[in-house]
Amino acid sequence: MSPPLYRTRTGVFLLATLCCALWGSAFPAVKSGYALLQVAPTDTASQILFAGWRFALAGAILLVTALAMKRPIMAMSRRQFGQVALLGLTQTAIQYVFFYIGLAHATGVKSSIMNATSVFFSVVLAHFIYADDRLSGRKALGCLIGFLGVVVVNLNGVAGVGFDFTLQGEGFIVIAAFVLAAASIYGKRLSRDLDSMVMTGWQLLIGGLILTA
Repeated sequence: MSPPLYRTRTGVFLLATLCCALWGSAFPAVKSGYALLQVAPTDTASQILFAGWRFALAGAILLVTALAMKRPIMAMSRRQFGQVALLGLTQTAIQYVFFYIGLAHATGVKSSIMNATSVFFSVVLAHFIYADDRLSGRKALGCLIGFLGVVVVNLNGVAGVGFDFTLQGEGFIVIAAFVLAAASIYGKRLSRDLDSMVMTGWQLLIGGLILTA
């Protein structure tokens, strides 16, 4: 019997491509949401509320889906639930405070490019945290080329991208990318003992409720 598609190299590639497309679509979608709901760049409270509802609903839907798939959504110890709550605070609440405010003060195209720096942060942080994921010369070269690509695109001013940089705009996007990288490494550690779907559902719900509050 052949393995399921998601366990093959082709399946993993297709799923990774789908995830990249979904993550990339978040930038224009959020900008469109701001325009639709008439959220001004200076209206920080509405930006955070928008994020809170988005992630709280996403977490609730994911948990209902997990329950329908007969996954144990309550099978966590008090310690594990505290760890998932911490993940929700960092990966969803804190990260998206910076992300949504930054996105309101920068273009969607530039935000998506600046947010890509999370990959570089992940590689560097993993080097100091995981003994089996050290920063090799090839990885360092790849990070350097990628970072130079971000700089070149900013310098060229392609597709509405300029070299202007503000703390509340591009700066907040970079901070969000760093928080995402650190929280993702923490989430990877938690997923070793928890169902990743259930863990993600709870952290989205908790982080979304914090943002909404």
